Amino acid sequence: MEDKQKEPYPYHVWLHEEQGIEVSNDQLDDWDCLIGDINHQLEKMYGCTIVYDLEEKTNKTIINGFAIFVAEEGETE
Repeated sequence: MEDKQKEPYPYHVWLHEEQGIEVSNDQLDDWDCLIGDINHQLEKMYGCTIVYDLEEKTNKTIINGFAIFVAEEGETE
């Protein structure tokens, strides 16, 4: 019988649903680049990515709904 080792976190994980981080609209591109760079490494190394929701206001964006999504088999680089 083959002993399969379970992945430590095989499922999506939701974090701080209503964290409410405020980013000014002129910094949103920097935020997206930072998370994109982190996700690039996470996806290569662990097969997961950080995701979040955006709520756009007049001069700022509220970032909520953080989660770590595990890629389905074949979705990673």
